[in-house]
This record gives sequence, C-alpha cells and structure tokens, in this order.
Amino acid sequence: MNSTIARRLTLLVAALGALCALLLAGQAAPAKATTAACGNTPRCFGVLSGQARPLEIATSVPVSQVQAGTTLIGMTPAFSARGDWHVGRYGVDRLLRWAPNGVSSSLCITASSDVVNSRPTLQQCEIGTAGSSHQLWRPVNVIGNGFRVYQNVADGLVLALKSDASGTPLRLRPMLNGTGGNKNFTLNKPF
Repeated sequence: MNSTIARRLTLLVAALGALCALLLAGQAAPAKATTAACGNTPRCFGVLSGQARPLEIATSVPVSQVQAGTTLIGMTPAFSARGDWHVGRYGVDRLLRWAPNGVSSSLCITASSDVVNSRPTLQQCEIGTAGSSHQLWRPVNVIGNGFRVYQNVADGLVLALKSDASGTPLRLRPMLNGTGGNKNFTLNKPF
C-alpha cells in the first residue's frame, strides 16, 4: 500500500512539474501584435515594448480616423491594424511606415519636434528630403534579447512610452542609459 501511495505521489509531483514548466514557458513567450495580414507581408511588424506587460506602438485613434498629425500610444497588443508597421531599412537606420493590415500608407513615425517630452506623430513620409532625418530611427542595442532603443537621427531623442498603462502616450526622451523597458522595443510577427 505504501508503494502505491509513493508511486502516486511521484506521478503527481512529475505532473505538477510538467504543468509548471508549461506555464512558465507560456509566460516567457513574447506577446504577439499586428494583424495576420501584416504578418503575411514582408517587413511588416508590430513594435512591442520591453516592459513586463508589453505594449505595442499604435495610432491613438481608430484606423478610419488616422491622418497626418495623428499621435501614437502604447496599447495592449490586440492584433489591431492600428499597430501594423512596415519597417524600411536605410543603411543602419529604420523608417517606420504605418501599414494597416499590411498595406503601406504614406505616413511615417516622425519626430515632429526636437523638444524632450514632445509626441512623435504620423506625417507624410519624406524619403530623400531634408525632413527625412526626423523620420529615420537608429536601433541601438542596449539590453540585448532582440530589443532596441530607437534613436532619432535628427535630434538624438528616443521613442519612449510614458508609463506601463495601455493608452499611454509615446514620447521623445533623451537617451540617458536607455535601459528602461519603456524605451526598448522589438519587431514582432503575429505567429
């Protein structure tokens, strides 16, 4: 009888261990963002923060209301077209073009002001013009693990979320040490 109880306890402990491993693996997996249409398109990604509860960079208004001047926020990943981005490579720099459902628009994330705490906005992409440096972002590897700080080529300020709450504004901040999860982002596919 004692051997039966011991076997059952051993099986129970093994089952609990396997369950814990599965749960921890699920927590360690990064959050997913973007729509499936974007995920099926080359160079289309969601941009997720490195915070404990990741937020995706998204438009502050519904897709139907987006226009030049639209501000950006961090929101809970929701497989929403509001957070779809086509990432263009220009040497070491990146251009983040809004691409709802994988369809590139003419709007790019722009450092509209060179002032700390100002809000980047979507503006007409100006590739190859004097204004384009405000739309180029240099990924800087500060903490590793695929996360990068995106530093504006024109003014040296970096993209940063104001807080950990969904709906928090995206702001321009000084680089400083750049190690906060609200300043570190990774490009993400929905699958």
